[in-house]
Amino acid sequence: MAYGKERKEEVLSRFHASGMSMRAACSSLEGFPSASTLSAFLRDEEAGLLRPPVLEVPGRCPDGRRPWEPYPLETKREAVKLLADGLGPAAAARRLN
Repeated sequence: MAYGKERKEEVLSRFHASGMSMRAACSSLEGFPSASTLSAFLRDEEAGLLRPPVLEVPGRCPDGRRPWEPYPLETKREAVKLLADGLGPAAAARRLN
């Protein structure tokens, strides 16, 4: 089966949003290609040939990281600076959002 660029990007978006391993996604998500085909799509994405849109996922932070993933170093530095400047933890958290 031949996949067009839009279809490849749709598959990649669904794969990234699923949080599943490649094999799990290919065997359980409807309409998914084989693992080797998905692997080729991922290589094309890594090479910049495909740019799948990021899907909204319940429980995922707006910046794309999962809630349990660590904050980026720059965010941590900004939080420390805000606290050092006398802002309370709740106010600093609101400012960082």
